[in-house]
Amino acid sequence: MMDVVQHYDPDFIYTDGTVQGPFTGEGTGTGYKANAMQTVIADFYNRTLARRGKVNTFSIVKFRNKTNGTVTTEGFGIPPDIKTDQPWIAEAPVGDWFYAPGFTYDSFQIKQKNCGGIKKWLLCRQK
Repeated sequence: MMDVVQHYDPDFIYTDGTVQGPFTGEGTGTGYKANAMQTVIADFYNRTLARRGKVNTFSIVKFRNKTNGTVTTEGFGIPPDIKTDQPWIAEAPVGDWFYAPGFTYDSFQIKQKNCGGIKKWLLCRQK
């Protein structure tokens, strides 16, 4: 990830995982502990600040509790109410976890999920 940040200056980075610290060894059974998540995120924000003069980017750490500098995800759908306790994004996979030959994306399903998310956002803004 640090190589991508160095060469492409992304607006956000995303890490998947089911623990508070991806790349730490926690939950993997390997016993190997590291501070890779903190190192990657610090590098991302430091490079952003050096290039842009301000930090106008964000890092997504899936399923992470609220911490400075990270955004979490709401996986597999959209919550019934807009989360207000921390920044978040919704993600709704439309296929398998991995590439599968012969898989065809259903464009109607993708449009339906996007419209559903926009509708929920608009309704919550009216409250």
